[in-house]
Amino acid sequence: MVLSNLIQAREIKNPSKDNVATWHPKDIEPFVGPKFVGPGKLPSGWKFSSRFRLPGYVPENSFSMGFDPSVVELLARKNLKIMNRKMLSLALLFFQVLSLACQLVWSQRCEKMRIMVPAYFDPTSNSQAWSSLNSAATTLPNRIVAIANPSNGPGSAAQSSYQNVITALQRQTGLVIGYVSTNYSNRASNLVQDDVDTWYRFYPTINGIFFDEVANTDGKQPYYQSLYNYVKSKNSSSLVVNNPGAPTLETYLFYNGSRVADVICIFESGVGGLSMTQSSWTSKYSRYNFYALFYNVTDVNVSSFDYGDVIDRAYQQNVGWVYVTNDSLPNPWDTIASYFSGEVDYIKNDNQC
Repeated sequence: MVLSNLIQAREIKNPSKDNVATWHPKDIEPFVGPKFVGPGKLPSGWKFSSRFRLPGYVPENSFSMGFDPSVVELLARKNLKIMNRKMLSLALLFFQVLSLACQLVWSQRCEKMRIMVPAYFDPTSNSQAWSSLNSAATTLPNRIVAIANPSNGPGSAAQSSYQNVITALQRQTGLVIGYVSTNYSNRASNLVQDDVDTWYRFYPTINGIFFDEVANTDGKQPYYQSLYNYVKSKNSSSLVVNNPGAPTLETYLFYNGSRVADVICIFESGVGGLSMTQSSWTSKYSRYNFYALFYNVTDVNVSSFDYGDVIDRAYQQNVGWVYVTNDSLPNPWDTIASYFSGEVDYIKNDNQC
């Protein structure tokens, strides 16, 4: 949201005990009335705060500062001060300065990184890897997602071993989403939807879908938006992650004003981790819209190149979801990173508020 236009603030008719005034994006419009709410003359004892709800998959109790908000609130312990026209310019200047301060301070201190692991390993033969995910979810509550992949998709039959690990991770506040290939939009959408149906039929508590092999060239947005809406029709809280594995167009996040994905994986590679660079348009959005996957990353002395450097690079590039592993091709996701517990601790300690 850019405060280039004037802000119309609506008076509270039935204020709560905290007296909350809410400004929605629809209120950012040319001046149409004489009264404005603002902090220019807040009486002593009043409290001013900003709360920004960002697009992307963010739990209800999770908030992050930045000026990409859907809601801005003024909270006051007493009645809100109503400003006249003469105070308007001062109020707008105040909010512009405040937005910059919030971005600088909170983007460095309170935007906690999250981990999304392509868990393409069998729960029976590699139970320890799934146990590691449970431990990670305990260390990083509500910040761990596993991508389950029994057989390049949900497979032909439900497996109790998968239901068990899904339930176990969810009990620890983790999420599990199911792998579905789209073959860069060349796979018929009805077949993709069949896989989605199968995931929700075999594993009713699944938390969403990970669409792999996603196109990133113009013209395929309607295909992926339709799939996004299809998953949401199963469960509106489902997490939908699209993986082109490379930079993409802004219209693969929002197309014609509506979402195409909750999260986009904008990097998947075993080289170039320290030079990974986001497209300029991504700076307008919360980091939790973006995901990066790094493989073939060694665990060496912290003074040299290691997983911590890669995580730092992702954070600097406005990425909110990450996973780094020393595993390599042909399948870098067939086991958990040997240093996974260190990676979890690094993220926990590196993003303290």
